[in-house]
Amino acid sequence: MVSVNTRFEAVGAIGRDEEFDFARRDSSATGPDEDWEALSRFALDPRHLARNRVISAGRTDPAHVAFNVLRTRILRALKARGWSRIGITSPSQGCGKTFVASNLALSLSRQASCRTVLVDMDLRIPALARVLGVPNPGRIQEFLTGETPFAAHFLRVTPNLAVGLNSEMVPDSAELMQEPATATALDAMRAAFRPDVVLYDLPPALVCDDVFAFLPQLDCVLVVAGGGTSKAEDVRKCERLFADQIPILGVILNRSEDPAIEPYGSYGV
Repeated sequence: MVSVNTRFEAVGAIGRDEEFDFARRDSSATGPDEDWEALSRFALDPRHLARNRVISAGRTDPAHVAFNVLRTRILRALKARGWSRIGITSPSQGCGKTFVASNLALSLSRQASCRTVLVDMDLRIPALARVLGVPNPGRIQEFLTGETPFAAHFLRVTPNLAVGLNSEMVPDSAELMQEPATATALDAMRAAFRPDVVLYDLPPALVCDDVFAFLPQLDCVLVVAGGGTSKAEDVRKCERLFADQIPILGVILNRSEDPAIEPYGSYGV
């Protein structure tokens, strides 16, 4: 069993824990379509997921229940507001944003009527491919610039979950995020896949300008604060950064940290 200590706080924007009403969704969005069904498939290794604390996959760790609660609250909030695009960020490195993004995506994927796409938009230090155990996922930069079509870059890892991963750091990442080609590529992907939820794993908000550059592609942000890592003032800085720019869906206090790989300031900040 994976031992983690995870709890969620300050999700006032998400509301009460209620059951999401899937029956009212447009049935055309849940039926099979050519683009979704044509995606290459990749079987995730449960042992690798467990080693990397993706506890929502096996559901043997009691902490997975917290992600189920978060999933239900998020789906209710998205439905009420007509949103689908969530950016997951943190004040600083090591708060567990990738841990939250991967576990939330797997939890969402178990909803039969909910189609989810998870995209690694931490172009400075991509980590989702390593966490999920997907070798050689390709360069997401080629998808964002239009060199590689979305159908060739994305993988289906469960019937209801597709992932867009990344194998390399991207210099000038903030500039790429603001290019019209990036918006065009993401819009085309969403139009083809018709996801109910798109999760973007983003860099920490206070260490570079990537998140701010990517805000036009989001409906809301979810901030992951690291227990014992994030200071209250850092969370307040994030709130001020996003004020009047984009809604904060919630703030998650997480007790499981992402492993440090290298400083975000090591290139191009």
